[in-house]
Amino acid sequence: MNDWRRAIRTPISYSVPGSSSNLIRQQTNFVSFVIISGAFVLLILYAFMPPNNHDTIQALNDEHGHWHEKLVACDCLSYGNNEERDNNNLFVLNRTYPMTSIETMNDGRLRYRIAAVADLDKKSKSMSRPDTYLSYMLNGILIFDPHSQNVEVEFEPKEIELSSEFSSGGRGMELSELIVFNGKLYTCDDRTGIVFEIRNSLMLPWIILSNGNGHSTSKGFKCEWMTVKDDHLYVGSLGKEWTSPNGDKVYNYDPQYVKKISAFGHVEHLDWRLRYIELRRAAGIEPPGYLVHEAAIWSMEKKQWYFLPRRASHQSYDDSLDEKRGTNILLVANDNFTTLNKTISIGPLIKTHGFSSLKLLPLPDEVKLQPSGSEIAIAIKSEEDNDAIATYIMVFRLPDGRILLPETKISPKHKYEGIEFV
Repeated sequence: MNDWRRAIRTPISYSVPGSSSNLIRQQTNFVSFVIISGAFVLLILYAFMPPNNHDTIQALNDEHGHWHEKLVACDCLSYGNNEERDNNNLFVLNRTYPMTSIETMNDGRLRYRIAAVADLDKKSKSMSRPDTYLSYMLNGILIFDPHSQNVEVEFEPKEIELSSEFSSGGRGMELSELIVFNGKLYTCDDRTGIVFEIRNSLMLPWIILSNGNGHSTSKGFKCEWMTVKDDHLYVGSLGKEWTSPNGDKVYNYDPQYVKKISAFGHVEHLDWRLRYIELRRAAGIEPPGYLVHEAAIWSMEKKQWYFLPRRASHQSYDDSLDEKRGTNILLVANDNFTTLNKTISIGPLIKTHGFSSLKLLPLPDEVKLQPSGSEIAIAIKSEEDNDAIATYIMVFRLPDGRILLPETKISPKHKYEGIEFV
């Protein structure tokens, strides 16, 4: 037993044949140098490594007041200095809508700020400033009584001038729609395909939408309608084939693409040709007849699409007759367009008036409409009859189409094509 204990306490002797203690010390120093050098190189590589191609979005769900995080792919290296981030450097998706608070008046009525944007077509080029193109914005107030469902609308008399030097083929600033997305006010020029942020009266270009599939032409996208769905901005065009002026030749199907845009500005080019065909069939129209779309919206409440076509015809396209092919039909589709309906007529049919913008009235959570499940829609109709230009606003209830505010002229001077709650 004593021998066993003595053996444990006795240090073990090591013998390295053919070497000395000085050689062992040199090897130890060399290994330490390699480890320290490697760690330093890794530190340098990490410091200069490009940012990850993903970022975490932290989005506030207005409906329940909860925060939700999700990983979102981004093709860009930076998101710009004007993007909002929290203390943890997480991108915050701003779902505030409208941008200003809905005011509840003493009598229970709701007061909203609204705005409309103009498309001057060929008259957008400034006569006094070189290489400058103009549009206008109107600010107004909409008052809605949830109980009687009476509506009042009043616009300010002074128009706000908007200007830009961006153009395509000598035309620009032909603004077709207005939308709030990610806490900002956006519009789109249907000549250049540029999506602008409107900040005060300053036009800030955000992204350029190329036509069609985005890879086959340098022409800008003819954007006509915009809506928000699943935290993305959807931008659509006319929805019909691009044809010759008399409709006898089809040039391309570029207007049947839809652009899906993330808050980072990443664009997906969606081929909606089959969806537009189903919309036309739902309206009871077959080729060579057609529909032209400029007013569409996704209902977050109902999880369905609403379309108010601007033009409808059972005859082939004719540029000279198209101005008198206005319509008043409402088309409804589910999320994937497997169920479509031509539901009702919205107001009287006036052939020279066509829908150009559609929005749904945002309501406070405590406000419940009757009949239950109803939604209130506000729409712009514009008139282009030879030299006659006019803009009308109307308000109606969905799904029954009851008119709450009949067509009311809002501008005798310019054609306004986009409207939004701001």
